[in-house]
Amino acid sequence: MERVWLDDFDGTAVRGAAARHAVKVLRARVGDVFAGYDGSRERILRVAGFDGGAVLTDVVAERDLPETPGSRLTLAAALLKGRRWDLLLEKASELGVGRIVPLAAERSVAKLSGEDSSERLERWRRILGGASAQCAGRAPEICEPENPASAVARLSGAPNKFILITSGAVESFAAAVRELGDGETVAMVGPEGDWTDAETRAAADAGFHSAGLGPLILRAETAAIAAAAIFSLAGKDV
Repeated sequence: MERVWLDDFDGTAVRGAAARHAVKVLRARVGDVFAGYDGSRERILRVAGFDGGAVLTDVVAERDLPETPGSRLTLAAALLKGRRWDLLLEKASELGVGRIVPLAAERSVAKLSGEDSSERLERWRRILGGASAQCAGRAPEICEPENPASAVARLSGAPNKFILITSGAVESFAAAVRELGDGETVAMVGPEGDWTDAETRAAADAGFHSAGLGPLILRAETAAIAAAAIFSLAGKDV
């Protein structure tokens, strides 16, 4: 069954990008059935007709999407340039991450442009939503970008929290994940130029454990995706 991200759905009609996708890509006809996702619910929709740019639908069935092990992970990742950041969002969504906190780290190459913050967040949500719909899963929450110091202070109450570093880690993130208790886990992933000493110290002072992802130095987006995969595929039941 075809799966569609419902960016604009009022219970009886699909509009916006989802409607255009249904008409132009799926070639939807009256009577066709497809699955629609809004980030937290799955709806099986039957096409009942068309009204201008809207696809009129009947809801055949619906359910809340279940949480997955990855739902307990907050991925606090330094902003990256262009497609690399989009790739990080897409794969984190596919892996079921619960929340993403974009970080404007001191050594981040990517800088926030003049793009309106609401437009930027909406674009990120579309990427997350489209990826989650293809996986028939929940879409991660995404927060406004903030600096690492602010994020560390705000997230310090999580029972499990790590800052991933490229060298000097005495703990393996993969090994640590296997021993975690319940509750939220925060994993901070640095930028292309790595964390500054001040950023690492601030995290340590707030109770974050330094951990590594192995002997190789990974690209920033690869490190974030690897951390999400390690956590999500650790085999823990929700």
